[in-house]
Amino acid sequence: MDPWQFFYDNFIRPMDERTGYNAINTITYAAIALLAAYLLYKGLQRLKIKIDDSFVPSIIPFILFGSTLRVVVDANILPYSYLTTTPGIYVVIGLLTVASVLLFHRYKAMQHLWKFGALLWLASLLPLIPLFKNFDFVTFILLLALAGAAAGNAIFTWLRLSCRWQYLLAVFSHALDGAATFVSIDIFSRMMGINYFEQHVVTNIISQTFGGFWAFYAIKLIFSIGAVWLLDKDAGIQDDERNYILLLLIIFGLAPGVRDALRLLCGV
Repeated sequence: MDPWQFFYDNFIRPMDERTGYNAINTITYAAIALLAAYLLYKGLQRLKIKIDDSFVPSIIPFILFGSTLRVVVDANILPYSYLTTTPGIYVVIGLLTVASVLLFHRYKAMQHLWKFGALLWLASLLPLIPLFKNFDFVTFILLLALAGAAAGNAIFTWLRLSCRWQYLLAVFSHALDGAATFVSIDIFSRMMGINYFEQHVVTNIISQTFGGFWAFYAIKLIFSIGAVWLLDKDAGIQDDERNYILLLLIIFGLAPGVRDALRLLCGV
């Protein structure tokens, strides 16, 4: 096969036709994301930027900004392009976040980093507010996500783990992702006759195997609780490394979860 045709069919065409992911681009994007995460961690270490309890929450607004900006594109408020859709938009947001961290670290103002991220998030949220309507469905999503976090808290208590807020946020984030997918496709889409569909290959396999996206919610919950348990039990891991992995866990759950829930809230 012509290399360009292969690249176009697996990477460009899905963006042009808005069909989502396939096995090839899913594996490729995942490998690139893991490599980027590793290099970024080494860079933060080299710059002696501490990944502590204050660093993690300072990044959360940037995650919310990226997800919200993606919905602004979904709502056709911003034009759809290679830089405003996945994966381009997350590359842009990632670079912006890294640049912000470096800038605020350079001027010894890391305590204000979250404020800049919050301003970006609020600016991206404002044009979506007039579209808000499906509050009942989104409330159900949030209740499921909170129920997942409560289940995680109960299990962590039973296992005598320290119930750090990062642990609970990681579980909440993945429960939110699973709940948003389940409610959007299995409930809202069928009740309202709207053609919502899942773009991710693995999620579709889970749904087809178990007969619904409820299984995705359950698996995300089990995965996040198990991942946190393993992190807590690993005595050989340093605090910075543990916090960084927790941050990655939060990002991989919160980013798609917020986007899906916000899309449903706006009806786009």
